[in-house]
Amino acid sequence: MTRVNLIGGLNKCLELTPQAQERLSMLCRKLRGSKPLRKFTPQVGVSPSAWNGWENKKGNLGMDNAEKLASFCGTGVDQLLLYLNGQYSLEEYLRLSLPPEIAQPSSKSAELNTTVEQVLQWMNGLELPDLLRIVAKGAKLAEQSFSYSQDLNNQNKK
Repeated sequence: MTRVNLIGGLNKCLELTPQAQERLSMLCRKLRGSKPLRKFTPQVGVSPSAWNGWENKKGNLGMDNAEKLASFCGTGVDQLLLYLNGQYSLEEYLRLSLPPEIAQPSSKSAELNTTVEQVLQWMNGLELPDLLRIVAKGAKLAEQSFSYSQDLNNQNKK
């Protein structure tokens, strides 16, 4: 099993084992996908050089950046550490990232927009079969909604 050790004083740093660096690299590559590094890293709040180091299995992970990365994934640092230590697979860790706001969306328009963005970000971490299930269900819901609107429209014409 991989171990992540906490080192340092006030500026705590996570000393990553080679296995933890590999897992961090897989996570970072999955999250960024094909997006340009310099356009992607500001969304997370970390420097391009730090992200590049993680993708290339180099360096350690400061607590500040660990918090930013975990927050971007929609999890806490504890869950990120469990992933880095091998307690979760990459897919399991990314599934943890479904924020409560998505499970129970708010009715406010501004918050809904944020929730939609969170859902889209979460969907980036899905495997193809899961993504296809969501798209199929979404199409079915849209079809039902469209049919309902058509029925109401026809009733109003009578």
